[in-house]
Parts: sequence; structure tokens; C-alpha cells
Amino acid sequence: MNPGLLLLFFAFCFLFSSAVPQFNDNKPGILTKNDTNENALAAIEEKWGIQIWDKAVDPCEPGAWWSLEYANPRIVCDCSSNCTVTLLKISGKNISREIPVQLFDLTNLTTLDLSRNILNGSIPPQIGQLKQLQNLSLDTNNLTGSIPPDIGNLTKLRNLSLSTNRLSGDIPPEFGELISLEQLYIDSNELTGSLQFGTHVASQNTLTGLKILWAFDNNFTGPLPETIGRFTNLKDLRIFGTSFEGPIPQEYSALTNLETLKLGDLKDQSSSLVFLEKMTNLSFLSLRNCLVDDSIFDRFQNFSSLIFLDLSHNNLKGSIPKYLKNLTSLQYLFLGYNSLTGTVPLELLPESLTTLTVVPMNEVSSFLAINCGGLNLTSGRIIFDEDAKPLGRAGFEINQDHHWVVMNAASTNLGHNDIVATDYSAVDTPENQMYLTARTSTGSLRYFMVGLSNGNYTVVLYFAEIVMDDNSSPWAVLGRRIFDISIQSELRIQNFNIMDDAKEYKTPVTKAFNVTIMNGVLDIHLFWAGKGTCCIPVEGTYGPLLSAIRISPAHSPVESEPGHSTRRRAGVIVGFAAIGIATVIILVSITFLWLERIEIARKIAQTTYQ
Repeated sequence: MNPGLLLLFFAFCFLFSSAVPQFNDNKPGILTKNDTNENALAAIEEKWGIQIWDKAVDPCEPGAWWSLEYANPRIVCDCSSNCTVTLLKISGKNISREIPVQLFDLTNLTTLDLSRNILNGSIPPQIGQLKQLQNLSLDTNNLTGSIPPDIGNLTKLRNLSLSTNRLSGDIPPEFGELISLEQLYIDSNELTGSLQFGTHVASQNTLTGLKILWAFDNNFTGPLPETIGRFTNLKDLRIFGTSFEGPIPQEYSALTNLETLKLGDLKDQSSSLVFLEKMTNLSFLSLRNCLVDDSIFDRFQNFSSLIFLDLSHNNLKGSIPKYLKNLTSLQYLFLGYNSLTGTVPLELLPESLTTLTVVPMNEVSSFLAINCGGLNLTSGRIIFDEDAKPLGRAGFEINQDHHWVVMNAASTNLGHNDIVATDYSAVDTPENQMYLTARTSTGSLRYFMVGLSNGNYTVVLYFAEIVMDDNSSPWAVLGRRIFDISIQSELRIQNFNIMDDAKEYKTPVTKAFNVTIMNGVLDIHLFWAGKGTCCIPVEGTYGPLLSAIRISPAHSPVESEPGHSTRRRAGVIVGFAAIGIATVIILVSITFLWLERIEIARKIAQTTYQ
């Protein structure tokens, strides 16, 4: 043979063997086993009772089904030197067991996704062994205990999601070591403390790369932390449903890269809007229920990117500024439950709308029942009114026959179906028909009954959780729908969770309240105060859910309060519900309902009141 060809042949063989070092010389075509890989994965399979890979071949077998992009479970290896597992995904498998410590022997993992299971127990401290980890998802599980300080060893971590668990205790100071962190999701837990990140809070290098921080629905206390103002790369900040106190720190004015800011449910001290002046990149801004005591006269003139603005449930003063018409990107505006005065400038509203004249309603009977989200029905001797018109993200509807108003003001710009239904047989009985439907809201759901005779009443609210269904998604048991119930502006139940009483899905629950009506008006308000999970079974599943209302007299009538006639007060409520039509006087507070072309003006215009 030609010596040159022979040399070329041996060189080719050498290069081929170097390029595929994982093959065993004694067994051509068979991967050299990495005992660490197999032992760790085998322990997971045994502990969790699932199949992760085919034990007949190596976990790092090229092209195996478990290595494909959409596989679940999924295993990806790096075989550039010695084959090691770098990605492990076991998500949405409804595993209700603890995390085996052997998993953390996979020390070359860069991505670990165990989300959407029902994992329980604590996060093992051995997680600190995964020093190559860049992406960690443990969200939507039932993990308890504190966050182990060992997580501070994961200095290459870029994305960390611990949301929707039952983790408690303070944020460990070792979080300050996560110098590469860009996304942090710790929402919907039971975390306490002041939300300080690390022993290096005075350092300018602590978490300065953070772009997303979700910390809502926790038990944090004390002042809203001003140190967050140092995270100047933040684009998305969400803190609400906590026990934080105001005011909103002026240090937040440095967060000029923010595109989404959602603060809410602050206590004790009021806030101003001064800190917002340079945040002109904002497209989503919600300061709902923040004790904001300010005017909006000149605050938002330069916010040309603003799409969603919610300043409701505050103490805003003054009139509506005319510059709002120049915010050409603005689609959703919520200013309700404030102290605004004056008129709605006509030029702010679509030209197709006409002026609405506020007129009083006639007095109604002392008995009323509503099938929330459903059609007319009769249960026993009770006739429940139809309440089946979708209101979308924000809207209202007036029942002119029995003179009641339903109003919805969502807190999100997500696609939102405010009417839900089920065909579940357990509630499909004549006496339980009202539980087959419900009206929901991701913000504020309010019913006004107008013109009731003054006196003492019993108000019964009907509930059944028909959305977080564990039959379709077993991990839906992790969902927590929490909201407040107020009647006549008095908080009757705080942090109400239907499942705490029902224990099972699709199980009826009723709550009865004694109410005295002195001005002919009954106000029932269900309010989402930031508590509860956000995304089970889908994103946007939270806030009030109500199946029906029943109102009946309890005792003899009482006299009206001086200066509050039934007819005049009823007119106020009509005006309140009809806000969003041109040049309506702002009588109590104001809510702009931009999302639907409501036909309320036509309805009232065609009705003659005696």
C-alpha cells in the first residue's frame, strides 16, 4: 500500500476516535457508562415512580426520544469530554413526593425544570452542589420550609422560579451572591421579612443585572424596600398582595428601564406620583390600592408608550386632564374609587358616543335573587334573575326590570373571560343549578341593588370553585383563589378562599350576612387584594368568583337617613354605573370602561321613567 495513503488512513482513524470518545473500545457502538448519570436518574425514577429513559441504553444516547426538544421528561447531555447530563426536565407529571437528594449529584446541570408537579417537603440544601446551574424552575409545587441559604452557591444562575409554593421564612441573605441573576419569581408563597437581598445590600453590584422581579402574594412586612431602586436594569417589577407599608420610595425613580410596574395594597402611609416622572418607557402601570394621594394633572403627559393604566382605589384629586387624549397607545384606563371631580372631557371619548342624562330608577321589591353568570332559573320557590352578559375586562350591565347593576373592572390586560361554567354532575341538581355558572373578575366585582325598601336584610352569597378543576389538571390543587368580601363598604371577610370551606372542587358554599339598608341601596363588593395564585390552571385565574346572590328581608322597615331619599340615591348609582359615557358628572368616583361599546345610553334613552 502507498505509505502516504496508509498514513492518511491512520490519521483518519485517530481523528474519528478522538471525535467520539464516549464509545467503549471493547464494545464498539456502545456508550461508555457514566455511573453518576445513571445512578442519579435511577434514584429519581425509583423515588417518583416514573420512567425517565430506557435503561437498555445510556441516558446520553444520541437521538433518543428523551433528548428531543419537546420531550417530557427530557434529558440532554454534553459529551464534548465525558458525557454528563446538563438539562433535566420533568414538568407537569403530578409527582406528589419529595425531591431525592441523589438528583443533586448531577453537578453539571445547567437547566433543571421540575415545575407544575405537586412536589412536597423542603428544598434540599444539596441544591448548592449545582454550581453550573443557569436555569432553575421549581414553581407550581407544594414545597414548604425556608429557602436554603445554599442557593447562594449558584452564582451562574440567571433564571430562578420558586413561585406558587408554600415556602416560608425570610429571603436568605445569600441571595446577594446571585450576581448573574436576571429573572426572579418568588410570588405566591408565604415568605416573610422585609424582602432584602443579601448581606451586600450596600454594594452597587448586588443583583444589578436583575430584569424581572415578581414578589407578589407573600407576607412581607415593613416599609416597601427602597433598595429595589438600585436594580436599575429592571424591566418588570410586581409587588402587591403583601403587608408592605407605604410610601413608595423616591429611590424607585431610578428604575427608568421599567416597562411593567405593578405595585399594590400598600398600608399606613400615603404615596405621591412624583417617582414616576422619568419612567416614560412604561407600557403597563398599575398602582392599584396604594394610598396614592395626588393629582394626575401633569403626571403622564410624556408616557406615549402607555397601554394599561390602573390608578383605581386611591385618593386621586382634581379633574381629568385633557392631555390624556394624546396618549395614543392607551387602551385600558382605570381611575375608579378615587376623589376626582368635574366632568369627563368630551374630547377624551369616542365621537360616536352621545351625552347620557342620569335619571332615577323606581323603587323595587324587598326580595331579589341573581344567577351570576347564568340564565333565569327557579330553585324551589326562588326565581334567580339572569346575569349572563359577558362584561370583558371592564364593563357593566343594568337590569332595568329589578334595578340592579353589575360592574367588573379587571386588573390585567390578559384575555379575560368573566363568565365561567361547568357541567359537573355533582352540582347539576335542581337546588344547585346556580352553581353551574359564575361571574369572575381579576380585580373588582361589584353589584348594586337600587331602590330597596329600607330595613334589615339577609344577604346570601353562593360560591363553588368550578375553574381550578383537579380532574383536568391534578396540580390544580395547588391553586389558591383569595379575595375580600365587603357589603355596604364594610369588610365582612378578608382573604376568603372558597376551598377552605368547600374542601373539594365543585362543592357548594354559602355565606350569609345581616345587613341594614338606610338609603335604598345595597352594595356588594368582591375585591382581589393581590392574594392567591396567578396562573393555575392558566394565567389570569385569580380574584373573585361568585355563583349567585339572594337578598331577603329580615325584620321590619326602618326610616331613611335624613337627606337621603331612595329615588335620589338610586339616581346616583345609575350615574356611577354609567361612567365612561360622554360628559357624565363624577358623583362618587370614576371608572373608565373603554373596552366595549356599551349600549347603556341607548337603553336608558328609550326608557321613560315616571
